[in-house]
Amino acid sequence: MRISILIYLFIAINIFSSNNFNVSKEIKIEGNDKYYKLLLDKDIYKHSKNDLNDIRIFDKNMEIIPYYIEDDFLKKENIFNVHEVIIQNAYRKNKDFHLEIEVKGVSVERDIWINSLEFLFDHEEFYSQIELYGSYDKNTWVNLSRDKLYNVDNKIKSIIEFERSKFQFYKVIFLESEKDIAVKTIKAVENLIKNQDYYKIEEVHLDYEVEEEDNKTKIRVKNQYLLPLIRLEIEAEGNYKRKVYIENYDYIFEEIYSFDYNNQNSKKNDLYVYNLPRQENFVLVIENGDNRKLNLKKIKFFTKSSFLVLENIGEKPYKLYIGQESLGKPNYDLYDFISSIDIEKLSIGQLGAPQMIKVEEVKKDFFDIKTKKLILNLIILIVSSLMIVIVIRNIKRK
Repeated sequence: MRISILIYLFIAINIFSSNNFNVSKEIKIEGNDKYYKLLLDKDIYKHSKNDLNDIRIFDKNMEIIPYYIEDDFLKKENIFNVHEVIIQNAYRKNKDFHLEIEVKGVSVERDIWINSLEFLFDHEEFYSQIELYGSYDKNTWVNLSRDKLYNVDNKIKSIIEFERSKFQFYKVIFLESEKDIAVKTIKAVENLIKNQDYYKIEEVHLDYEVEEEDNKTKIRVKNQYLLPLIRLEIEAEGNYKRKVYIENYDYIFEEIYSFDYNNQNSKKNDLYVYNLPRQENFVLVIENGDNRKLNLKKIKFFTKSSFLVLENIGEKPYKLYIGQESLGKPNYDLYDFISSIDIEKLSIGQLGAPQMIKVEEVKKDFFDIKTKKLILNLIILIVSSLMIVIVIRNIKRK
């Protein structure tokens, strides 16, 4: 009998402990729209799991309010670095027309990355299959692309796209061209568009300390609110070229450089960290090799904006709970209709200040509203079990 009672009590305790949230925030919405969006703030990031799966929203009666999270994106914009090109040689070889070019400004100290060449042709019409090659020394050539270029009946294809490369010399072969191709100018272009560039980002202040260790500059960053970082910018003086990476995350690395001399300038000083897990501390490493340490001016940090979209189906006020480690991602019917919701047109709700809560307070909320019937049923089960045991014992005595 005592064992049965202990079992029922254990079940009740587990039900209560499943609601062990640490923080709550009041949700304020006006009107009676079907959906509302809330900007995720630093308090949510600080107290929630890395994947944000522990977020739950309840209404006045502690009924579940469905939600989903969506990142805020900018409209697609093209961002280009354009570099000057010198036409070094143009000649015919067998039936093909060869055009050899050089990207101006490339040197031992400076790489120039590009992923397209843009041609401005003369008015004369032509159509040709082409092959594109790259080289560091004009002796060994690497095939980069096979494409076509043409200027026919006012229809023009004048751009060759290829994998991002940093060759100094490029060769375009117009295959079986009956005539020489008249080219006025060529531009070497690096298209910087990446998926992560579309995030709507904002600069945030994070504290950091700089120390030198074994020809490396280590920048120890404190991300107090566990914000989801997208990009870092390293501002330093002078001309330089360095490898940078996040310590213990070797897959997050980049080459940064700055070159400014004789009216030639090129700069890349950012590191994308969108796949870095949210954590309070991490180390940014700059490899100096045999060079002097960089004269750092400032490290900038950028985070993304994300919205929580909730379905307004309960009795207000609503409250958001976070901080329960055991929770996984919820699976609401709402997820099947996300594509039909235009987040740009939704009214914006407000999140109140974070309230640190004790386990007992959350238990009390659920006890007062949701579990009265459950506890009553448990009591009935316990009493019924007791009665059965008593009856069985009486029968055995007889």
